Amino acid sequence: MTRPHLLYIAFSFPPSTASSVYRCTAVANAFAQDGWDVTVITVDPTVWSQISGTDEGLVESIDSRIRIVNVDDGGAEEPARRDLRRYSRLRIEAPYLWKELFRRRTRRGFPEDFHAAWLAPASAAAKTVHEEHPVDLVMASASPYVSFGVAQSLTGVPFVLDYRDAWAFNTITGAQDFAVDSELGKIESNYLRKAAQVWFVNEQIRSEYSLRYPFATEKMRVVANGFDPQPGHAQPAIRSTERPRFGYLGTLQYVNMPLKPFFAAWEKAFGAQSGQSADGIFRGKLSASGAAPAEVLSAFDSSRGDGLSYEGPISKREVANFYGSLDILILLLSTGKYVTGGKTGSCDSSVGVFRAP
Repeated sequence: MTRPHLLYIAFSFPPSTASSVYRCTAVANAFAQDGWDVTVITVDPTVWSQISGTDEGLVESIDSRIRIVNVDDGGAEEPARRDLRRYSRLRIEAPYLWKELFRRRTRRGFPEDFHAAWLAPASAAAKTVHEEHPVDLVMASASPYVSFGVAQSLTGVPFVLDYRDAWAFNTITGAQDFAVDSELGKIESNYLRKAAQVWFVNEQIRSEYSLRYPFATEKMRVVANGFDPQPGHAQPAIRSTERPRFGYLGTLQYVNMPLKPFFAAWEKAFGAQSGQSADGIFRGKLSASGAAPAEVLSAFDSSRGDGLSYEGPISKREVANFYGSLDILILLLSTGKYVTGGKTGSCDSSVGVFRAP
């Protein structure tokens, strides 16, 4: 009996440390475990070591039956590269002009800044995969949304669009990025008409998209981020609570996270004048690129005497052990009805959760 073949389009895939890779890995693994042949088209992993770092341990969680096709990014991540030896004279002497010209050039084939450069090489790779092993279903994970363009490169093959978040509006602020009747809105509308299914990470985003594109409502699904067991997951042992251990794991999106209110609350609860003590450990990248303003690091330094510390990123393979060392999990979320906090799903229910106001 012939096994069905899934072609999974994911710009970010292990060893990338982008937030989407956990979901992408889990979906690809689920299809493989359900009896599908799975081919993943993703960016050449050398890109991530140049711009945002890698998690080699995460590669170990990929099902061994999955075939991975690494495709050159086509220059999509060029603005994020910091190797001065690659810079042209124009980029050195007029960086803003260089970036604008590069942005316009990349948008010729797809309406997305910079990442549109991946459309041609990824689409060519998808056609080659299809010729070698006919594809029964394509699934594309965003963002970037150029993956949706790649998903339509195989004529006659049904495709699923996994938005996770939203293309048409900012899920943090709720501000609209483009209107339904705009040029980009018409392109998105066309994609939704052709798609077999459309996935979102929560009901709030799905509902908003249903209002914007009611004709596609029946295709829309909520596929939430779920529990992803890893080696080390177990019922935590009872520990002394004389000095409880608080912990946060995730990218410190300092622009959108309520870090200042949290630092103020921590000082009030566990500062020198409080008479109480606790440890607060933050793990994860400082931002998607790893950079952060000096004031973020200085805030941790000044709070170190109060038990608060930043201890750097960890591999996903270490997540269970980190959670197992905590008494209370800190969940710092930006305000907004479209924001979902999924990381608490990875910890045992006996671990308390503190959400900053």
